[in-house]
Amino acid sequence: MNQSNDHNEYTRSFFKKLAPRYDLITIPLKPLRKKVVALSEVAGGMRVLDLACGTGEQSIAFAKAGCSVIGIDLSKDMLSKAMKKIKSSMDIEFLCNDASSIPFENTSFDISTISLGLHDMPKNMAISVLSEMKRVTKAEGKIIIVEHHKSPNVLGSFNHMMMKRGDTRYYPAFIEAGLESYLNEAGLQMEKKLTVLLGLFQIVICQNKNGLSK
Repeated sequence: MNQSNDHNEYTRSFFKKLAPRYDLITIPLKPLRKKVVALSEVAGGMRVLDLACGTGEQSIAFAKAGCSVIGIDLSKDMLSKAMKKIKSSMDIEFLCNDASSIPFENTSFDISTISLGLHDMPKNMAISVLSEMKRVTKAEGKIIIVEHHKSPNVLGSFNHMMMKRGDTRYYPAFIEAGLESYLNEAGLQMEKKLTVLLGLFQIVICQNKNGLSK
């Protein structure tokens, strides 16, 4: 079994078990969804790609702001939760697909985002996901990443310990390497970084200055 297949099988199994309680566990993250939309400076009709969208909270936050949204996730169980949240007024679609190889043309989206997804992947796959985000985002469009942040305080140390015990097997390597190393390998330059929720999470914005042509 190659690494991609092994990762996909592991991820589907992990999130099948987590899906029933995921929204309850992530209630403290709800303010982040609106924060990401505000930082995106969205205008009505913008096309947004939300990778590793899970149960759709970030996708729906963009849709409520008037964006046309595509959410992609590998887990059918997580997506089944997301699809139950869609309202008729929302321009939103959810697809089950591997985020490291997505079925869209170059420069298809004004904004691409991934929230708490990179730490659930092997590094080489995470780099492929970031490269796909570069490819499908318009030149001068925004690439927005929300991820864990290893805060150097006591709360950060406790959170890190709990994450190592309860999250996917890829989390320790992600925290050790740091998000910036992933961005560097993908050729993305950090434009802005905010630490939020007592420093436990980070919101990073990269501008796609080298967008590809169609």
